[in-house]
Amino acid sequence: VSGVDNEGLRRFYEMLEQLRRTDDMVILLVSHDLPYVRQKADRVVLLDKTVEVSGTPAYVFDTDAFRKTFPEGGEAHA
Repeated sequence: VSGVDNEGLRRFYEMLEQLRRTDDMVILLVSHDLPYVRQKADRVVLLDKTVEVSGTPAYVFDTDAFRKTFPEGGEAHA
């Protein structure tokens, strides 16, 4: 969704949420939109040439690997 305006991004995420809810669908999303990931993901995999850490968003965002990759906490990537 690179280059999509805020309204388009909102609609895209709304569509994903609807698909997940109504079709009981698993969705694999590769994203740097960390606030969205923190809020909506069930599971997170932090990749940096390899799998650094995986688990719930709360777990992954609280690891040294996450802090090393995103020293600002990921909020600047919103």
